[in-house]
Amino acid sequence: MRSISACVHATHNRRATVEVLLNAKAGSASDQDRTQELRQYFDLHDVHATFTIVRNASELVAEARRALGMKPDVIVAGGGDGTLSAVAGVVAGTAIPFGVLPLGTRNHFARDAGIPADLASAVETVCHGDVIRVDVGRVNGRIFLNNSSLGLYPEAVRIRQGLEPRLRHRKWPATLWAAARVVRRFPFFDVRISLQGRVLERRTPLVFIGNNSYQLEGLGIGKRTRLDAGHLAVHIINRTDRLGLIVLAADALIGRLERARNFETLHATHVELNTHKCRATVATDGEIERLSMPLRYELVQQALSVVVPAAPRPDR
Repeated sequence: MRSISACVHATHNRRATVEVLLNAKAGSASDQDRTQELRQYFDLHDVHATFTIVRNASELVAEARRALGMKPDVIVAGGGDGTLSAVAGVVAGTAIPFGVLPLGTRNHFARDAGIPADLASAVETVCHGDVIRVDVGRVNGRIFLNNSSLGLYPEAVRIRQGLEPRLRHRKWPATLWAAARVVRRFPFFDVRISLQGRVLERRTPLVFIGNNSYQLEGLGIGKRTRLDAGHLAVHIINRTDRLGLIVLAADALIGRLERARNFETLHATHVELNTHKCRATVATDGEIERLSMPLRYELVQQALSVVVPAAPRPDR
């Protein structure tokens, strides 16, 4: 691990430079206000920040590639998990560290990496934090930081996105309504899963693949304690009736999911999924897309350098 600003000043005797990509509504007063606020935070740490506001995913990737060509000390993504995933897909495998400004609704990756939700503190982390290396997942060539899934969850996200405009873009009400609708009507599907020299055939409503293991019980449910354990966690629901899904949901709420008889967890570095369809709707870090079968997953160990809060230093 190393400190960004200390390394820059010690080796180059110059101001650190960062490229900040913000996924926001272009041209709105709030976006300009936020940019100004962030600029002031970076100035406090004597770090030169260049800001780019992006409008969509394709523009985000293009701007991330442009930023990479500028060879800054850090490339920073400001947004939710989908934004971070898109930028990380460009930065992964390079020597440039990846900084995070958690501006989304849930900010799963930032939380699991220990990055503070407060923007002033997040900027301080970018400027004075340590650099660690974390794993990334990849499905059919697309990088993901958190997870990828097919079945219930992608369908629920698709329904939620359709409901949000009618619910004045309130995500949580839309999420709950979408979950109720999808459990009531979603069909089960047959999937062939190849991993670690084994072939499994399952009928399921959901296959969920995590970049490293998620906690499935207790107060930390849905979190990861490690981002560098070097495996994909494959979760499969084996219930084929809707009442069973409700029972599994209750098990999750009371912290018994890992012991549920109809919930299966496997670990691997490479996984291949195949269904009878040519293409499938897949959720990857909360973004929905159609991917061709088979779905080929792999874990890329320590592919991404991430700036996290500095570890306590012993007094000298």
